[in-house]
Amino acid sequence: MEKKLNTKIKYLYSIIFLVFCGSFLTAKEASDINAGVWRGFYVSTAPLFELKNGDFSETTCRTATKTKYTEILWKEEMNCRVGAKIEAGWWFIGLETNALFGIPKSCGKMSENWWTAAFDPNFHLADFECDTKLISDFEIDSRLKFDIPFFKVVRFRPYAGFSYNILNLKASDASGKSGRTSSKTSADSDEALSYKVSDERVDYKRETLDFYLGLQAGVVLFDRLTILGDFNASPVFYLNSIDHHYADKTTAPNVNESYTLNRFHTNFPKMSFGGCLEYRIWKELSAGASFYYTIIKSVTGDEYISSSGSNYKDHNGFNAESSQSYWKASVYAKYRFKIGNAITPRARSEHEKNEKAPKIRNGKVKVKVY
Repeated sequence: MEKKLNTKIKYLYSIIFLVFCGSFLTAKEASDINAGVWRGFYVSTAPLFELKNGDFSETTCRTATKTKYTEILWKEEMNCRVGAKIEAGWWFIGLETNALFGIPKSCGKMSENWWTAAFDPNFHLADFECDTKLISDFEIDSRLKFDIPFFKVVRFRPYAGFSYNILNLKASDASGKSGRTSSKTSADSDEALSYKVSDERVDYKRETLDFYLGLQAGVVLFDRLTILGDFNASPVFYLNSIDHHYADKTTAPNVNESYTLNRFHTNFPKMSFGGCLEYRIWKELSAGASFYYTIIKSVTGDEYISSSGSNYKDHNGFNAESSQSYWKASVYAKYRFKIGNAITPRARSEHEKNEKAPKIRNGKVKVKVY
């Protein structure tokens, strides 16, 4: 199934490349390519505000039985981010960079589950939930894009870029239920022990880096409103995370201080769908908005453990799995600065405009003799 998906995405990249080349080959004249595009250098800047909402999970699995050992589900509820959008380019080629910073605040819940293999690999040992706070969040996204008009009102924008994100969360004030192996009492049963602890539980750091290819396609209406659909996928994806559990002897089972490092490197796990619109308000001033939904399918990686946060060792018999889904909505106001003079095609003289093409008959040019 994964090979078929990868093959389909490779076909999509081929289509993006053909659209890029075909847009030039099918243009009737230079004005088709130049329509609505500033043929000179430019720089644009824009303040940017974004809301991000979604969740991601990290699971430790037993390699022998393919069963879960622990699973943590983190939620990002209405993560508010502020930053800037900067673009510089020439003619139809542009380099766009977005930088965003998350505003520290409460951002939802974290839930954690444990299973024990003492007598049943699917025995549910503990289930608890914590309040989550965003400590820090930074993301930079940069892409090289090509703005290709097609029949004057249609736009194609193939692009390639990278995205880097580092996220820090803290979970505290745990409450939940725990089972007992001695009596074979599951955390799901009515006899499970209830507990509540008002203290720090988990520190979490997540770092992602991916390289992606994509295509925007849409129309320009009334020479003011640009509407584009967007799709991109990441052929290269890296993910590292560190999970720091604080010691807690008040719960059953007891929790010792521990650090878990997970590392993932895979191909084509991330896909984003969405769209954007931009309206030119006055001269070079415009406002825009965008919405994207992103899926990172379940990926498998290596897991390492430590009791001190250093000298990590391979967690023998276990591996890590992770998946994520979220949506992002952003708004911005942009101003573009034109630099220098535009490159303009040579104007045709009156004689050239009035000149008629010679007549051709039987493969020969008919010339009037005076």
